[in-house]
Amino acid sequence: MKGLNLVGQHFDRWTVLSQSPSLGRGRRWVCQCICGTIKIHATNTLRGRLSKSCGCLNEEKIKSRITHGQCPKSHGESQQSPEYRAYYAMLARCKGVNKQHIRDYQQRNITVCSRWLGPNGFINFFSDLGKKPTEKHTLERRDNAGGYHPDNCFWATRKEQTRNRRNTVFVLFRGEKIPRSKFLEDHHIPYVRGIYYLERGLDPEKLLNL
Repeated sequence: MKGLNLVGQHFDRWTVLSQSPSLGRGRRWVCQCICGTIKIHATNTLRGRLSKSCGCLNEEKIKSRITHGQCPKSHGESQQSPEYRAYYAMLARCKGVNKQHIRDYQQRNITVCSRWLGPNGFINFFSDLGKKPTEKHTLERRDNAGGYHPDNCFWATRKEQTRNRRNTVFVLFRGEKIPRSKFLEDHHIPYVRGIYYLERGLDPEKLLNL
């Protein structure tokens, strides 16, 4: 390490500008990312390629994936990805483009988080949720009283979406609130038989022993 000088050298997107005062053992270097960001790195970080950029490289990869198949296609093509259609529909619902949307979303104060709005809104949306597992998956909120944000949204199967409607009937089983249909399915209880007893007030725990 004696006489080591990395000034002027390039490591992926980093260019070493000068040596920085060291903290403990090992040398540290003032580096500039290709995008202009300045950061201090240790020698091992640069030589071992533990940091390739300030984060701009990953953002560009995400944008590239979106541009090549996720966002609406350019050059006048109208075809859109399933993820973008779901994103656009989400915005339309919360903007209240018709009376039903106003009643079901605006009047209930269902909003879209700031991260998913603006020029990079879809990029962030796609980065948070990823691709739809299948064409049959839809955008769903875990809490129907909550808004659209990363912690409350997921790609749901049709069955999951059906069970998460506002009119879904739940049962309290061992301290957990569960959709009634899911409770019956998980415990292999015939649907008609289970509904009969539950609607007459039978405790779900006792239903398991009938």
